[in-house]
Amino acid sequence: MKKKLTLFIFFLLFACHSYGYRLIVTPGITFINHFYIGGDHNHYAETYKAYSITASFRLNRFLMVSGGALTGSIQGIDKSVESTYDAYFPEEATRDINAFFFQPQFFFYTNPENMFYAGLGIEYIWLDTLISDKVIYEKSKKTLLVYQASIGDRFLLFPSVVFDMGVDFAFPFKKITGVLNGEGSFTNYFVNLRVGFGILF
Repeated sequence: MKKKLTLFIFFLLFACHSYGYRLIVTPGITFINHFYIGGDHNHYAETYKAYSITASFRLNRFLMVSGGALTGSIQGIDKSVESTYDAYFPEEATRDINAFFFQPQFFFYTNPENMFYAGLGIEYIWLDTLISDKVIYEKSKKTLLVYQASIGDRFLLFPSVVFDMGVDFAFPFKKITGVLNGEGSFTNYFVNLRVGFGILF
């Protein structure tokens, strides 16, 4: 997986350089919340911390495209479910997450040193096998194709260095099963907070 992420990032940078567009490369940290919702009183969420890199390049004065990758691991679980669903979700666990994303965006400058942007694209997410109480749950591994909507802001800190902060909302194309035993049907979505420092090329 790490090799695939590296190759994907290299391809993005090579494509940007080849076409000669103004490029922003942003390494950063993404805090991910993956929510499962099943009825009015059943809520479960996994929180991840991931390291990410994004390459954004401008097509014209108003449009740009962004793509990137992230990899991280679970940091905590918030569980509030009825007894019927208790066996579907763990109290604590270890798990990794990896993702690729691509998104057309529009942008505008609120002043010469501040850029606001928003976009809608797709993200492909790998949730690795979950381990809870030393038990490996093979059915917990999932791949998800999701719609991703983003808003964010970049402002210039130093010449050729920007601070980038944004929020992503990701919605899978279909419902998924419970984490532990692969049963049930749950609506799920992702909410991500991104922070990073971009380098202008």
